[in-house]
Amino acid sequence: MKVLILFLFCGIVEAQTYPAKPVRVIVPLVPGGNQDIMARAVAEELSKGLGQQIVVENRPGQSAIIGTQAVKAAAPDGYTLLSVAITFARVPAIVKSAGYDPAKDFAGVSLICRIPQVLVVNPGVAARSVQELIACAGRESACCTCRTRATRSRWST
Repeated sequence: MKVLILFLFCGIVEAQTYPAKPVRVIVPLVPGGNQDIMARAVAEELSKGLGQQIVVENRPGQSAIIGTQAVKAAAPDGYTLLSVAITFARVPAIVKSAGYDPAKDFAGVSLICRIPQVLVVNPGVAARSVQELIACAGRESACCTCRTRATRSRWST
């Protein structure tokens, strides 16, 4: 009888559906790169599957720190997500003022893709392995020039 009375005073609670409003996906890099393209492709499919708008927002700057800090500062309600690559994990080790700890301040949701990287040389360079390329670079500085599409890449020599 007491249980029945308890149920009479309880309102009906329906399961809340997610998402009930648009979801933002922050890409802390410039538009047009691999991360941006992947985020937009995933957002399009998520939007179809969830029936809610998924908005991709680029917030580049300071080696992805600006966008990452924006997500860290957002309410932890699942409506602001971060789409990141390896930059996310390495920046705090290099930039002490990054203002976030990847392991403590964020929870991983999913691995979306793996994007391989390649190292190529002009056929005129005698190097046919990384070790040979390093040796070549040590002998003659004109042997190596580095190019990347990224705006701020750090190369160690």
